[in-house]
Formats: sequence, C-alpha cells, structure tokens
Amino acid sequence: MLWVSALKYYTLVTLDVAVLKTGQEETLQNYITTLNPSIVVVASQDDATAVDRARSDSQTKQNHFLGITLQPLAKRQPNWTSMQEICNQKFPENLDAGPMPPEDPDRVVMIVFTSGTSTGIPKGCVWTVRDLMRPLTAAAGLPLLRGPAVLVNTKSSQSMAPCLLYSTWHSGNAAVLAGGSLNVSTTISTIARCRPIGTALYPHTVDLVTEHAGSSPDKLASIRFLLVIGSVTTVESIRRAQRVFPRAKIVASYGMTEAAGMFGWPRGPPSVKTMPEYKGIASCGMSLPGAKLRILNEQGKVVARNEIGTLHLCGDRIASGYLTSTGLKSFYNDGNDRWYNTGDCAVLDEQGRVFILGRYDNMIRRGGMTIAPATIENVLMKKFPRHTVVVIGVSMPKNQELVCAVFHKPVRDHGEVNDLVVKELGYDHGLDDVFDLPQLGLTDWPYTVVGKLSIVDVRRIVTEYLASQKA
Repeated sequence: MLWVSALKYYTLVTLDVAVLKTGQEETLQNYITTLNPSIVVVASQDDATAVDRARSDSQTKQNHFLGITLQPLAKRQPNWTSMQEICNQKFPENLDAGPMPPEDPDRVVMIVFTSGTSTGIPKGCVWTVRDLMRPLTAAAGLPLLRGPAVLVNTKSSQSMAPCLLYSTWHSGNAAVLAGGSLNVSTTISTIARCRPIGTALYPHTVDLVTEHAGSSPDKLASIRFLLVIGSVTTVESIRRAQRVFPRAKIVASYGMTEAAGMFGWPRGPPSVKTMPEYKGIASCGMSLPGAKLRILNEQGKVVARNEIGTLHLCGDRIASGYLTSTGLKSFYNDGNDRWYNTGDCAVLDEQGRVFILGRYDNMIRRGGMTIAPATIENVLMKKFPRHTVVVIGVSMPKNQELVCAVFHKPVRDHGEVNDLVVKELGYDHGLDDVFDLPQLGLTDWPYTVVGKLSIVDVRRIVTEYLASQKA
C-alpha cells in the first residue's frame, strides 16, 4: 500500500495492529471516526470483523469503503476482498491509470501517529509532500549498492518505517523488512542472512541484542552505520553498541515524528572514543542547514551556552501540524518564524554541539538543581555492563522527589549502587532507592505503542509500589 499510495496520490496512515485486539475497541473506533478511511488493509478476517464493528459504531458518515485482508477470506464479507482474490483477477495489459492530478506540494501524503512518549496518547502528525521530500532529498546521494541499504526493524506504524522505504525507493536501493515489529531474534538472523549496511535501534534494544544468545560480532558485521534512536543516548550505550557492531559508525540520532533530520555531523560523525559528551550523554550533532534552534528556560528566555533548557526548533523539516487540536500548542509563531516546542531538555555547547538530556517532565529537581536521569544511568551502565537501568524521579509530598534506579534484573548490593553514584557525581545525585523488575512484579519493561521503553509507566509502577509498602 505504500507504493499504491504514492502512485495514486492517496493519503497513507499507519496504525499499530494492537488497536485490533480485544479491549482496544474504543481506541479503534476513535481512529475510524477521526480518519474516516476509504481503504483499510488488515491481516485476517478476524481483523476485518473488528474494523467493521468499529465502523458501525462510528458516528461519522462513511465514505465509499474497500477492505483488503492479507490472508484469504474463509467466507464472504461485504465490502471486503483478499490479496489472493486480487492476484487471481485478470487485468488488461494496456490498462490506463488515467490522468494524474497536478502536483501539489501541500497535499497530505501521510498521517503518522507519534509514540505517545510524553503523554501516553499518540498524536496524528500530518506530513505533506513537501515535508516528505526533504528527507528523500538527503537520501538522493546514496549510490546503488550490491546489497540492501537498510534493515527496517521498527514497527510499521512508526514514521521511520515508511520514510526509510521511500528513501531507499528514491535512491534505487533495497530495504529489508523484518516482520513489521521489533524482534531481537529476527533482527539478528535477518542481518546475518540479508547483510544490510544500516539500521536503527533504541538504546534498550542495543542491550537486548548484546545479551541475546544468537548474537555475535560476525553475524552483525555487515552493519556499517547504526543510528541509536528514540531516546536519550548515553555514551555507554554507544560503547555497548560498538562492541556488538564492531564495523559500524555509531551515531546518536535525535528526531521525532514532528521534526526529523535537524541535527547531524557535516564533517562526518566522530568515533566512539572521540564522541562529545555532556555528563555522560552523547551529542546528536550540530544543527544542519535550514534548521534553527533555541534553548529556553522556564521564563521563556534563551539560556547561555552549556546551560539546561527546553529545546525549540524551527525550519523546513518541521511537520505541518497535528490531525486534531491535541498538542497544537506545541507549534507556535513568534511573529517571524514558526517554531516547535519539543518538550525535551537540551544543552548547546560552545562548539554548537547539541546534547539531548531527556523529556522536560522526566528531569529530576533537587535543591534548585536540574538532574538528567541519563547522567546517573550512564554511571550505572559502566559499573553494571550486563544490566539495563532506568533512573526516575518519584514525586513526594512537600515538592520533594525521590531519585530511584530500576534495574531489569537484581543487583546484589543496593548500598554499593548508591555509593558508586555519589562517588562519581556527588551527593546531589545520590539515589534514594533501588529496585528491579521482579521486585516490582514485572518480567519485562513496559513499552509504548511503538516499542520505546515507557518512562511514564515505570514511574507509575514504582509510585504504586512505594504506596503499597506504606499501606
């Protein structure tokens, strides 16, 4: 459908298949009501039935509708057909697609829903042809390769998936699709078999690949370029990635559905050994041509270099906006330019390098000081190289915050963990408590709909656990 949408000037919308599951009926109905789609593609007849139920419950006047299932239909279903039935049809060899409409750079080409990292609620981000062409132009210089250019192992509902596919198509190269969602075993076996030269992973996924029994540097040796995406990237995450991808150039990549490709390294990315860092956090590069940034304090004033503030972006790579009014306040006009408030805290150093510290809401405030959790995480990752760890602030009465570390598996001496942090960073960064997932009743991290580790849910679970211990 990606190619059909491009050739027929349709608006493409990618949704997480989880919305078709039992218990997600209201979410699916909201999508149907908001989007009012003319064509829906799903995997099975059960999925088709879920869509029909949502359409019948929707209060929106329905367009002409066509449903397509990837699997054969066991029985006829009104307005639905299968890919098998389409393939079995005969079409004239001289079939004329008809005249193409005039080019319109402001036509909506995609609606991609965000990860919901900040609020837990995905927002529909509108991309026009103009928005999409900018990353495609950047990929135009990629030469024809003997093997696949990239491995797409993110969820198909993420903006990165269609953008990577369009980019490889635009450059004449091939992409490898690893099942439409992240699976570590599939990722490793696909790299070993298809030998793509580039891919992208979340920081916690780097840990999963490192710890997987089927992983080895030889199997992953084809990867020459790895983007660490979707979250704050610590220097230790970069080092871990280099150990498992020994031939790759590792880059901390910052971007979101609303604003991608704003930062980079015009003279080429630095090596892991020379990676610029701010208190253990790797730089995502400098602002690229056409991009403007400013970092503001809580009073809306621009902060000095090397001071923490909220990152605001401006430029031709900012998306056109959201599908509904939700989140529209993030976009604003200052009288001269249109800006986007990312909601992320950042630092700009004297050399113009940018360091993303994390979401503003995830920063820890202690004694008038702003602490980036990733700074503490980097210290703990160095000491515990086989652990994934998340540091959070838990709100308490009287405007106090507990600083808590959560490990994915138990560590022996919690006191040693805190002593290590204090020794490296000082008493201001000391931990109030240390937890692990089994202690919290979990077998795995909670994730957002696109597979990011959900800090919002980790904080909620720890807060509930602390409350239960006091009861």
